[in-house]
Amino acid sequence: MKKLMVRLVLAIFVVGMLPMAIAEEEENQLEGERNGVKWKQGPIDDRPKLGKVLDERIKLAKERYGQAKEHRIEAKERYQEAHQRFVQIKDKVKACVDDKEECPRLKSELKVGVKARLERTAELVEKSLEKIANRVESSTNIDDEDKDALIAEIEAKKTELAAELEEIQAMSEESTNEELKEAIKSLKEKWQEAKKIQQKAIASLINSKLNNLVERISTTFSEKLQQRIDELSENDLDTTELETLKTEYDSLAEELTNLQQQAHDKIVEGDLEAHKELQQQVKEQIKEVKEKLREFMKEFRELKSGIVNETSDEEETTEDETETEEDETTEEE
Repeated sequence: MKKLMVRLVLAIFVVGMLPMAIAEEEENQLEGERNGVKWKQGPIDDRPKLGKVLDERIKLAKERYGQAKEHRIEAKERYQEAHQRFVQIKDKVKACVDDKEECPRLKSELKVGVKARLERTAELVEKSLEKIANRVESSTNIDDEDKDALIAEIEAKKTELAAELEEIQAMSEESTNEELKEAIKSLKEKWQEAKKIQQKAIASLINSKLNNLVERISTTFSEKLQQRIDELSENDLDTTELETLKTEYDSLAEELTNLQQQAHDKIVEGDLEAHKELQQQVKEQIKEVKEKLREFMKEFRELKSGIVNETSDEEETTEDETETEEDETTEEE
């Protein structure tokens, strides 16, 4: 009996740490997203404008995200309170020896503490999922199809957790250690599934931002390079080298697009390890694209410097655009 109680205490300690890990992992990964590839907006905002209805929907989703964040903080506080009570009772049980009246009472009280902590754990995991669901909903980068699929998956898991919580709440002081162990095991499995869904959601949030960057590299910037070639051609300058550099740039951009699509597909498949590796390849490819862009702009400046009767204002504008374009593919490590 004593050994079974010890195993029960160890099990509840392990499962109790799980929802805290979920929250910390979310913040750490999204912080990594903020420190990853960064895109600066240039003089011409070519990003698609949100419609009025969509803009309002995103606004409401962001408000719900703020509320979900507060709900999770409150759930975390309730969890910590339950945890402290559990630890206090556990220490008393551990210290109790050969007291035939007090020891059984404390063990019964410990069961109540285990049940309370399980309840707070299930609630905290559910609130963590609610938070990430609202974060996905408020994103303007994830496309609707991926967003709807993610939210449906999260909501399904939240429903399972709610059912799990009801079962835990239905348990009484007379519940056996085996019943408590089974509840702990079941909740741990639900947490592990919730963690995978959260990781998938975070990967989608990060990947969607990279996807927007990749699209601009392969379209907007390629068009701007062609505009510069045309500008020099109109002044009867030899643009052979620039055309070669643009061809190389477009080839790198195409490879980048393919890598990004593969990374997206791995998220859909649920292979997050493969996605992580591909995402790193995407970032490395962006560095190569950036370097090719610099080569192009260096050649462009040298050729443009030979144009006669160019005004100083035109030079200044070109320089500003060039610096912006080079900055827009910068990675912050």
